[in-house]
Amino acid sequence: IIQAMKKIIAALLALFSLSATAQLINGRYIPEPFLGQNGKYGYVIYKDKENGDGKERKEIIGASFDAAYGFVQFSRELHLARIRQGDKYGFTTTTGVPLIKPKFEEADDFHKEGYCKVKFNGKYGIIDKNGNYTVHNKYDAMNDLFNGWFEVSQDDVWGYIYYTGIYAATEEEYRKKIKAGFVID
Repeated sequence: IIQAMKKIIAALLALFSLSATAQLINGRYIPEPFLGQNGKYGYVIYKDKENGDGKERKEIIGASFDAAYGFVQFSRELHLARIRQGDKYGFTTTTGVPLIKPKFEEADDFHKEGYCKVKFNGKYGIIDKNGNYTVHNKYDAMNDLFNGWFEVSQDDVWGYIYYTGIYAATEEEYRKKIKAGFVID
């Protein structure tokens, strides 16, 4: 049943790709996830054929991931996409180079500001686009609020933390920090 579902998903992705417009950023096509015949995911680009008759598919990153997600742009040169190999998450570039190797039990997509919530060794933290912790993985729970803030729990003590590591122990302190300008526009 799983193999049949994967084939159906692959067919739907192929059908969608024929009608989809390739995503261009700064004149470059951004790869999109695809499901390969081997049941693994990779990345392709779809662009209009030069003669204007349909779309052309070009495989950019071979189907080697158990899951693949869309790319987030940080600069003209740097785009990262979340990938999963086995039960671990990491991040790859548009060239297929894993910038952050799969090691996380959980990972969100990156925010355009360059940070991402991850879970490693059973604890939550926040990393930057280079894989460095801006908030070390020491929290039992972490809920994304807005504008770069997270509600966190450590040993049943709740508080708030900004993606840069600024901590607020109470809701009142959190609100004061937001009013002081600790938010992403």
